[in-house]
Amino acid sequence: MQTNVDVSGRIEASLAALNARIARLAIALNLPLNNEAALAQLMHQSMPMLDFPDRRGSAGATLSKPSADRRQAHKRDELRGLLVLRYDVQTRSLSQQGLQRTQDMVDAVEVGLLHQGFKPGADGMAHDGLLHR
Repeated sequence: MQTNVDVSGRIEASLAALNARIARLAIALNLPLNNEAALAQLMHQSMPMLDFPDRRGSAGATLSKPSADRRQAHKRDELRGLLVLRYDVQTRSLSQQGLQRTQDMVDAVEVGLLHQGFKPGADGMAHDGLLHR
């Protein structure tokens, strides 16, 4: 049987990994997640369908521009998905662990990111709609 400490440790590790990846994607996409308006725009924008050429084209075909656009679109999709997943993890933690334990985990994860060299707010945690202080 899992103890409360085991569950808390898993949740904290999950949040740490999610936040680090979220921060890295935001940096790669040059999206300031410490800005509430930028975060809201990211979460509410509809992504246009990009017309990419067939990858099985001739050997001389250049796909550098569409490939870069495609990579950016994939990164944005991943970032949006990870933000939603983090919100879900936090919501479940609140119901299972309570407000104080969840806040303690979030604070520990934020300190860990700072120790890794990320700037405060790089993961958008302050503007995700949960656990504001």
